[in-house]
Amino acid sequence: MNFFGGAANINYRYNDRVISRMKQIFYNIVAVLVASPAFAEVCDKDRPRWDPSSGRINQFEELYYFFTSPLGIGLLFLIAATLYVKKRWLSVLCATLIFLIAALTTASWLWFGDEIIHAAHREGCRAAPLLTIAVLVLTSICLFPYGRPRVTERLNTIDLGDDFDDVEMLEVVAGIRTSS
Repeated sequence: MNFFGGAANINYRYNDRVISRMKQIFYNIVAVLVASPAFAEVCDKDRPRWDPSSGRINQFEELYYFFTSPLGIGLLFLIAATLYVKKRWLSVLCATLIFLIAALTTASWLWFGDEIIHAAHREGCRAAPLLTIAVLVLTSICLFPYGRPRVTERLNTIDLGDDFDDVEMLEVVAGIRTSS
Protein backbone atom coordinates (compact mmCIF):
# COMPACT_ATOMS: atom_id res chain seq x y z
CA MET A 1 0.00 0.00 0.00
CA ASN A 2 1.33 3.28 -0.98
CA PHE A 3 0.50 6.70 0.30
CA PHE A 4 -1.47 7.78 -2.81
CA GLY A 5 -3.47 4.55 -3.17
CA GLY A 6 -6.44 5.78 -1.11
CA ALA A 7 -6.72 9.02 -3.09
CA ALA A 8 -6.60 7.12 -6.38
CA ASN A 9 -9.54 4.93 -5.30
CA ILE A 10 -11.61 8.02 -4.43
CA ASN A 11 -10.76 9.54 -7.81
CA TYR A 12 -11.87 6.35 -9.61
CA ARG A 13 -15.16 6.35 -7.68
CA TYR A 14 -15.76 9.98 -8.68
CA ASN A 15 -15.01 9.17 -12.33
CA ASP A 16 -17.40 6.20 -12.20
CA ARG A 17 -20.19 8.46 -10.92
CA VAL A 18 -19.50 11.05 -13.63
CA ILE A 19 -19.43 8.39 -16.34
CA SER A 20 -22.65 6.78 -15.09
CA ARG A 21 -24.35 10.18 -14.99
CA MET A 22 -23.19 10.91 -18.56
CA LYS A 23 -24.58 7.53 -19.62
CA GLN A 24 -27.94 8.39 -18.04
CA ILE A 25 -28.05 11.73 -19.88
CA PHE A 26 -27.13 10.04 -23.16
CA TYR A 27 -29.79 7.33 -22.71
CA ASN A 28 -32.41 9.97 -21.87
CA ILE A 29 -31.56 11.94 -25.01
CA VAL A 30 -31.78 8.78 -27.13
CA ALA A 31 -35.09 7.85 -25.47
CA VAL A 32 -36.56 11.28 -26.19
CA LEU A 33 -35.42 11.19 -29.81
CA VAL A 34 -36.80 7.70 -30.32
CA ALA A 35 -40.07 8.40 -28.44
CA SER A 36 -41.04 11.54 -30.34
CA PRO A 37 -43.15 9.63 -32.93
CA ALA A 38 -45.11 8.21 -29.99
CA PHE A 39 -45.83 11.77 -28.82
CA ALA A 40 -46.97 12.63 -32.33
CA GLU A 41 -49.35 9.68 -32.18
CA VAL A 42 -50.81 11.13 -28.98
CA CYS A 43 -51.51 14.42 -30.73
CA ASP A 44 -52.91 12.63 -33.79
CA LYS A 45 -55.39 10.80 -31.60
CA ASP A 46 -56.19 13.64 -29.21
CA ARG A 47 -56.36 16.55 -31.67
CA PRO A 48 -56.56 15.30 -35.27
CA ARG A 49 -57.10 18.84 -36.63
CA TRP A 50 -53.93 20.19 -34.99
CA ASP A 51 -51.03 21.03 -37.30
CA PRO A 52 -47.59 20.77 -35.64
CA SER A 53 -46.23 23.55 -37.85
CA SER A 54 -48.70 26.03 -36.28
CA GLY A 55 -46.93 25.79 -32.93
CA ARG A 56 -48.24 25.31 -29.42
CA ILE A 57 -51.94 25.71 -28.67
CA ASN A 58 -52.85 28.68 -26.48
CA GLN A 59 -55.90 28.93 -24.23
CA PHE A 60 -58.04 30.76 -26.81
CA GLU A 61 -57.45 27.98 -29.31
CA GLU A 62 -58.28 25.45 -26.58
CA LEU A 63 -61.58 27.31 -26.05
CA TYR A 64 -62.20 27.17 -29.82
CA TYR A 65 -61.45 23.43 -29.90
CA PHE A 66 -63.88 22.85 -27.02
CA PHE A 67 -66.79 24.75 -28.56
CA THR A 68 -66.26 23.13 -31.98
CA SER A 69 -66.28 19.63 -30.49
CA PRO A 70 -69.58 17.70 -30.50
CA LEU A 71 -70.08 18.44 -26.79
CA GLY A 72 -69.47 22.15 -27.33
CA ILE A 73 -71.83 22.33 -30.30
CA GLY A 74 -74.49 20.55 -28.25
CA LEU A 75 -74.01 23.08 -25.45
CA LEU A 76 -74.32 25.96 -27.91
CA PHE A 77 -77.63 24.53 -29.19
CA LEU A 78 -78.86 24.08 -25.61
CA ILE A 79 -77.93 27.67 -24.76
CA ALA A 80 -79.72 28.92 -27.90
CA ALA A 81 -82.83 26.91 -26.98
CA THR A 82 -82.72 28.32 -23.45
CA LEU A 83 -82.47 31.88 -24.72
CA TYR A 84 -85.29 31.33 -27.21
CA VAL A 85 -87.78 29.53 -24.93
CA LYS A 86 -87.17 31.64 -21.77
CA LYS A 87 -88.42 29.02 -19.33
CA ARG A 88 -87.11 29.01 -15.78
CA TRP A 89 -86.71 25.23 -15.56
CA LEU A 90 -84.77 25.08 -18.83
CA SER A 91 -82.40 27.86 -17.81
CA VAL A 92 -81.71 26.16 -14.45
CA LEU A 93 -81.19 22.81 -16.19
CA CYS A 94 -78.84 24.35 -18.75
CA ALA A 95 -76.89 26.29 -16.11
CA THR A 96 -76.52 23.16 -13.96
CA LEU A 97 -75.38 21.07 -16.92
CA ILE A 98 -72.82 23.67 -17.99
CA PHE A 99 -71.50 23.99 -14.42
CA LEU A 100 -71.24 20.19 -14.18
CA ILE A 101 -69.23 20.08 -17.42
CA ALA A 102 -66.94 22.82 -16.07
CA ALA A 103 -66.45 20.85 -12.84
CA LEU A 104 -65.68 17.65 -14.75
CA THR A 105 -63.24 19.49 -17.01
CA THR A 106 -61.49 20.89 -13.94
CA ALA A 107 -61.36 17.50 -12.23
CA SER A 108 -60.06 15.74 -15.32
CA TRP A 109 -57.34 18.34 -15.80
CA LEU A 110 -56.19 18.59 -12.19
CA TRP A 111 -56.78 15.18 -10.63
CA PHE A 112 -58.11 12.44 -12.87
CA GLY A 113 -56.38 13.29 -16.13
CA ASP A 114 -54.64 10.39 -17.77
CA GLU A 115 -51.14 10.55 -19.18
CA ILE A 116 -52.44 11.07 -22.72
CA ILE A 117 -53.88 14.48 -21.83
CA HIS A 118 -50.70 15.58 -20.10
CA ALA A 119 -48.48 14.15 -22.87
CA ALA A 120 -50.54 16.11 -25.42
CA HIS A 121 -50.05 19.24 -23.28
CA ARG A 122 -46.30 18.67 -23.17
CA GLU A 123 -46.22 18.12 -26.93
CA GLY A 124 -48.12 21.35 -27.55
CA CYS A 125 -51.40 20.18 -29.09
CA ARG A 126 -53.39 20.86 -25.91
CA ALA A 127 -53.35 23.83 -23.55
CA ALA A 128 -54.52 24.24 -19.98
CA PRO A 129 -58.32 24.58 -20.07
CA LEU A 130 -58.45 27.48 -17.60
CA LEU A 131 -60.13 29.91 -20.01
CA THR A 132 -62.61 27.25 -21.09
CA ILE A 133 -63.53 26.54 -17.47
CA ALA A 134 -63.92 30.26 -16.74
CA VAL A 135 -66.19 30.78 -19.78
CA LEU A 136 -68.31 27.77 -18.79
CA VAL A 137 -68.70 28.97 -15.19
CA LEU A 138 -69.58 32.53 -16.26
CA THR A 139 -72.10 31.21 -18.78
CA SER A 140 -73.64 29.07 -16.08
CA ILE A 141 -73.90 32.03 -13.71
CA CYS A 142 -75.49 34.20 -16.40
CA LEU A 143 -78.00 31.55 -17.48
CA PHE A 144 -79.17 30.58 -14.01
CA PRO A 145 -81.50 33.55 -13.38
CA TYR A 146 -82.37 34.02 -17.07
CA GLY A 147 -85.82 32.43 -17.12
CA ARG A 148 -87.09 34.26 -14.03
CA PRO A 149 -89.97 36.62 -14.85
CA ARG A 150 -89.15 40.27 -14.47
CA VAL A 151 -91.00 42.59 -12.07
CA THR A 152 -92.93 44.23 -14.90
CA GLU A 153 -94.06 40.83 -16.18
CA ARG A 154 -95.32 39.93 -12.71
CA LEU A 155 -97.15 43.26 -12.35
CA ASN A 156 -98.89 42.76 -15.69
CA THR A 157 -100.64 39.69 -14.31
CA ILE A 158 -102.64 41.75 -11.78
CA ASP A 159 -106.33 41.91 -12.66
CA LEU A 160 -107.35 45.54 -13.03
CA GLY A 161 -111.06 44.80 -12.77
CA ASP A 162 -113.83 46.71 -11.11
CA ASP A 163 -112.14 47.85 -7.96
CA PHE A 164 -109.42 50.48 -7.90
CA ASP A 165 -107.42 48.82 -5.08
CA ASP A 166 -105.12 47.22 -7.66
CA VAL A 167 -104.43 50.58 -9.30
CA GLU A 168 -103.56 52.12 -5.96
CA MET A 169 -101.26 49.19 -5.18
CA LEU A 170 -99.50 49.59 -8.53
CA GLU A 171 -99.00 53.30 -7.94
CA VAL A 172 -97.46 52.56 -4.53
CA VAL A 173 -95.17 49.91 -6.02
CA ALA A 174 -94.14 52.19 -8.88
CA GLY A 175 -93.46 55.06 -6.46
CA ILE A 176 -95.95 57.44 -7.98
CA ARG A 177 -97.96 57.80 -4.82
CA THR A 178 -97.26 56.95 -1.24
CA SER A 179 -99.72 54.96 0.77
CA SER A 180 -102.07 57.06 2.85
